[in-house]
Amino acid sequence: MTNWMFAHPSPYLIMSEMFKNFFEWLIAEKIVDCESLRSFPVQALEILSLADANNYFKFLGRKKYRVSKKEDEIKQIDVKTVNRHKSSLRSLSMFCVSAQ
Repeated sequence: MTNWMFAHPSPYLIMSEMFKNFFEWLIAEKIVDCESLRSFPVQALEILSLADANNYFKFLGRKKYRVSKKEDEIKQIDVKTVNRHKSSLRSLSMFCVSAQ
């Protein structure tokens, strides 16, 4: 019997992974000038444009992934997954605004 806590990660863990992916994308695309996540300037989020966020969602919509290591089947990320990323970044934005 599988322990359900390990079978289903915490929603907070999933959201933090989404934030991490977004921040890494901002760095890779040179939208934010920094060397690593450790040196990510929080102030960069204040001046981030809506166009940058929309470009990230377009990037996610085009992203593909391998279904398994054994098979060569490749799938496109589902629209629901992109919407979950939008929701998590909206939550981050709301948190940043309320923390000021």
